[in-house]
Parts: sequence; C-alpha cells; structure tokens
Amino acid sequence: MRFSGVLVDEGIRLLERSLLPACQKTGKKIFLLLSSHDVFLVQDETEAHGMHVVAGIKAHILFDEDLYVCKSKVDDVICLRVSLDVLLKSLRSASAHDAEKLQIALRHRPLKASNNGAAVPLIEICWSNESMNISQEIPIEKPCPSSEVTRIRGLCSQDATCNFYLDIAPELKAIMGILENLKIFSKTAVVCLTLDGDFHVISESELSKIGVGFPSFDVFGSDGTATQNPKGTQQHVSIEERLAEAKRQERAYFMEIKVVHLYQVLRSVQLTSPARVLCGMAEDFSHVHIVLSYNDILDNTKVSTDRSFDFKIPNLLENE
Repeated sequence: MRFSGVLVDEGIRLLERSLLPACQKTGKKIFLLLSSHDVFLVQDETEAHGMHVVAGIKAHILFDEDLYVCKSKVDDVICLRVSLDVLLKSLRSASAHDAEKLQIALRHRPLKASNNGAAVPLIEICWSNESMNISQEIPIEKPCPSSEVTRIRGLCSQDATCNFYLDIAPELKAIMGILENLKIFSKTAVVCLTLDGDFHVISESELSKIGVGFPSFDVFGSDGTATQNPKGTQQHVSIEERLAEAKRQERAYFMEIKVVHLYQVLRSVQLTSPARVLCGMAEDFSHVHIVLSYNDILDNTKVSTDRSFDFKIPNLLENE
C-alpha cells in the first residue's frame, strides 16, 4: 500500500480554506478515500451525527500529476480515517511559512510509545522554504480494510436521489439567518419544497407556529437541467397562497429534520463558494439532499466536473 503526493498551490488553498473547514462544521474526523484519479472526503452518519457528507475532487486538482502515487490491493484505493483539526493545523502552518513544496504521504514506522516498537501508520507532511525543512508525522488509525473501503466507496455514489431540486443559492444568507434564530427555539422543523420553486421552513408547537417561505427558486430535474416553472413568476400571489395551492395540487413535499443539521450544512456550504446550492427530497423520503455545483475554472459559464459536494440530512420520522 503506497500513497504520496505533492500538493499544488490550488490544492493547498482548497483544502486549507474550503474543503477541510467545511467538513469541520459537520464533524471532527473524515474518511480520506484516495484513488488514482479521485479524492473523496467522507463523513458517515457516525462522524456527521446522523448525516452523510461527501466532498469529491479530481486528484490532479490537488496534487502534481507527475508525483502522485496511490497503490493498493483494493483496486488501488486507500481509505484513511484522519482528524480534521490535526490535518488542518499542519496545512495552515505550512502556508504561514510560505512553504514552496508540500508533500503528504502514508508511512509505517515504529514509534517508541507503541507496543513492542511495532510499526504504526502515519501521515507524513513535509515542506520546505528558503530557510527550513520541516517534517511532521501524524499517527493515524490503521488503513481501512477492504470491507470498509467498499462501504465508504458506496457512500460516494453521486447519483441524484430526488425527482427535482431547488437552487436556494440566491437566498442562502437569508435562510441561514432564519435557521440561526430558529434553532434557539426549536430542535426540529419541517422543510417544504414545491414544484413551483418555493422553499419553506415551518416549526410548530402547542404554543406557536413559525413559518417562513421563499418563492420562485429555479427548479432543476434529477439530471441537473432546468425545468419549466409555470408559477414561478406569480409574484403578486402571497407565499401562503402559493403553498396552499401547491398542497391542493399535490405539488408540495414535506420532511421533518433537525434544525441544527440544516444549519450546519449551510454553514459548510458558505465556505466553498458554489455556483448552485441544489436542495431536494429523496424519492423515498429518507433524506433532504443538498448538492453543490461549481463553475469550471477555465470557463465559468460551464459546470465543473472536477468537484462535487453533497449532504444528506435524515428524515426524523424515517429514523424513529
């Protein structure tokens, strides 16, 4: 089993300022799934407190292609469980010292503190600048066995799970503000999406009912293409009337989730600057699906196929 690579400047920037901090909002550790062509940062329901979080990026975006090596007996796929805090501190230290070359590798070395001097797995991070050479060794758990690799790979499936999605990016900050206040008063809320492009958050108790709606978001099909939205332009109709009409026509879909889950996800979203923030409900109503898409680096009129980020927030009723 071999893994080593030299991070390019864009790779360091993405990991340090975007991907790792975004994952920190939902958990303390990640499964780092490495292959010859792709890198995934994965948090399962244990790591992300019931949610699934998967960030994917092509290896050539992070690493120098000529110096990247990933070899194993499991289809040249390696899966490591690592601490986000420790990994992020190492990258930030290198950036603060203007590191010219930052290499990251998997090593197995005996440590004095280990039993009988047995070899333990390490993430080795080496970097240098004009005045120093630094090497840091971070002890980690044993690389995941083949059965666990298969399970984590299964979580990385990027197939759409919803019949339609709303692009809530234009009102992301406003929705964040509502959730920040709502989580003080309520642990759960009902999210409602309509085929007319409306997004609602509703919290109801014996003493009060709070409902906030946003009309006329762009609607996308499961294949990511924009769909017809005949009622999206009816701005003269109140949001309450739009919801009532959508319910009457069975064009509204509801799911109860934890407020803190959606709040954590949207905090993560803000750190990655996506072009679209697509929100949908799984066809089997098992989860709310948040899918991020990014502009192509060379042509911002196109959607990048090199990056992905998606979150699955569980349906509380489904998990009771």
